[in-house]
Amino acid sequence: MMIAFSRRAGVLVAMAALAAMFALPRDAAVAQSFMQSAKCGVPYDKWNVPGAPVSTLATVGMAHETFAARDCLANKNVARACEHYRSILNAFDRMGSTAPNDLRPDIEGLMKQAGCK
Repeated sequence: MMIAFSRRAGVLVAMAALAAMFALPRDAAVAQSFMQSAKCGVPYDKWNVPGAPVSTLATVGMAHETFAARDCLANKNVARACEHYRSILNAFDRMGSTAPNDLRPDIEGLMKQAGCK
């Protein structure tokens, strides 16, 4: 299955689709529960799980933090949304060469759009 997205609006859809395909059980109720747990102020804490593929952890973490940031923005909590976005960039820095740095401009774009400093 190929996933394509525009830099403008599709990054969230692509991350959610990747998370659902590679990291979540096939049960749709469980996948929906995962996305509902991504609430404003609830950080993703599984960036480093021994034995898990870095790319899978990054995909799920990015999806969680992005959806949490969107929840913050919906509740007009820009500062907390920016924290969620920064956690993605910090995770990229910790991952080094294995980080999906091609998504960095997308995250930075979302931060700019939200008004993060």
